[in-house]
Amino acid sequence: MARLFNAVLDLSKLESGHVNPSYTSVDLSRVTEETVAQLASFAASRGVVLRYATALQRPAWVRTDADWIPRVLSNLIANGIKYSDPSKSGRCAVIVGLVRMWNYVQLNVLDNGIGVAPEHWEAIFQPFVQIRNPERERGKGLGLGLSIVNAVMS
Repeated sequence: MARLFNAVLDLSKLESGHVNPSYTSVDLSRVTEETVAQLASFAASRGVVLRYATALQRPAWVRTDADWIPRVLSNLIANGIKYSDPSKSGRCAVIVGLVRMWNYVQLNVLDNGIGVAPEHWEAIFQPFVQIRNPERERGKGLGLGLSIVNAVMS
């Protein structure tokens, strides 16, 4: 219940404009590595291989909000894990990649999960929307993760 309340509170603050980002320099490679490590046991419990792939040998400094970027990463990676394709038992994977470009860093979260049909692409970023959970099973999430990602990134 506390998790649901906090997620709804976070989303309402974001959407109302009452959250002012606190921009600072953040090592995105460190944040990504820590987030992947935190989700490793969750991935293993679902039979999903979770990998962090990067060729970066030094920090990847970006200017972002140090409190919100781990939340965004966690929501995206957790969705890849939660919606893994059960028909791929033993072959489910989520790969998080970080690539340094000339003037930016590109972060990718790739999975071989069940996917989202094009007609649902906009809807999945709305609060409480879960395409394949009409029963509203809490084990499948709350339907707030991608709406929080969308609000933070907007």
